[in-house]
Amino acid sequence: CVCGMVLRAIFLGTRAEIDWAFVEGPRRFRPELHEAFVNWLPEHERTDPVAAYVARLTHPDLSVRAAAAHIWNAYERALSELTPSDPVLPMDGRHSERLPPTPIMEAHYIANDFFMPDGALLEDAHRLAGIPGVLVQGRYDLLCPPVAAHAIARAWPGVELNIVDAAGHAMTEPGVMAAMREALDRLAFGAR
Repeated sequence: CVCGMVLRAIFLGTRAEIDWAFVEGPRRFRPELHEAFVNWLPEHERTDPVAAYVARLTHPDLSVRAAAAHIWNAYERALSELTPSDPVLPMDGRHSERLPPTPIMEAHYIANDFFMPDGALLEDAHRLAGIPGVLVQGRYDLLCPPVAAHAIARAWPGVELNIVDAAGHAMTEPGVMAAMREALDRLAFGAR
């Protein structure tokens, strides 16, 4: 039994969203970062950087996976914040010893088309009717733009959409954590 859900940064698992998050969005809003991300790859892999990174992130050789994971992680982290604390990719190979798990997991899902047909989450969102929910979405989320949250809000009867106006993607962006806590408190304690 699901008594309620609080979801942040809505992503529907579509190819268009992957292209936006890692290619088109950064190319338009953070061109220097996108250029560094693409230029880290050998020239023959640059025509489809997402496919190239996914191939590297799912490669059996740990050293190949690790190098790509550190670049992907730094790229995504910089894209997650309105004012990133470290907007430069570690092109010289300097990075922590810890292998960041998120790029590996994301590549697994991307490589497998998120284990569902394109558009399935939105198509089936009406099945959430009767489950209380709150969507917390940063207005300037470059990785998961608000259009997906709006689409789910139209398809999920009774869900509340809370747009945090001065926030990007990261949970640490101003107002995002507070909005999530407030939503959780309301759902858990029934306060409206």
